[in-house]
Amino acid sequence: MPGKSSCLDVALRFLSRYGIYRLSHTLNPPLDSPCRSAMTDDELRRRLRPALAGSVAENDAFLSICTYLQGSYDAPEGFQALEKELTRIEAQRPSCPTGRLYYLALPPAVYPSVCKGLKEHCDGGSDLSGSWIRLIVEKPFGHDLASSEALADELGELYPEDQLYRIDHYLGESFWFLFNFSR
Repeated sequence: MPGKSSCLDVALRFLSRYGIYRLSHTLNPPLDSPCRSAMTDDELRRRLRPALAGSVAENDAFLSICTYLQGSYDAPEGFQALEKELTRIEAQRPSCPTGRLYYLALPPAVYPSVCKGLKEHCDGGSDLSGSWIRLIVEKPFGHDLASSEALADELGELYPEDQLYRIDHYLGESFWFLFNFSR
């Protein structure tokens, strides 16, 4: 999950996976990467724990599969490290289809280069039927209509439209604040 590692960004990305985990207990290990900030797996888990609403045992089980991989999204090495870690995780379940969800919380100017890096280095995964790759691109998506259309064209050359999703940063923040308020 290339992007920032602020408390809000980390929490939003992992809370969605936590909800899936609580429903099915079959989620592949969540991995957050490549992020520039230095953070250990234990620090990630410490930051996530207050936002989890399950039992202590359920929260501990979820947190035990959460990992954080520091890396750069402007050099091939970061993407290569991500692919290596994803391949390692997916190899633990060789008969299961894989789903790779990349959440891009980045400045719009770097979306094309990051998507190109993901396409070149992290487009693997299982060949099994049912495997998929999706990219969530956090808006703002360009700074005007022309730049938004140019960005859509650049990303569309790398990934088909059915693999690209756009989410508004401010709606994500609103969800997070409402989530905390309602707990």
